[in-house]
Amino acid sequence: MEPIAGKAAAECQGNFKTNPLAEKLRQQRLVEEADYKSTTELFVKKGDEKTLDNFIPKSESDL
Repeated sequence: MEPIAGKAAAECQGNFKTNPLAEKLRQQRLVEEADYKSTTELFVKKGDEKTLDNFIPKSESDL
């Protein structure tokens, strides 16, 4: 028996294969997250804590 999270991930992967727009949006989000990570590594001072000014939500529930 496959875990529920595994089923949801498999359904999402299938959705990306059948829906080119969903795949494009997923890839765009990955690029944006990588760009943000690179930018923060370059410009954030050591010891900076997460604040409301530098918080990026990962999902709608984080809003």
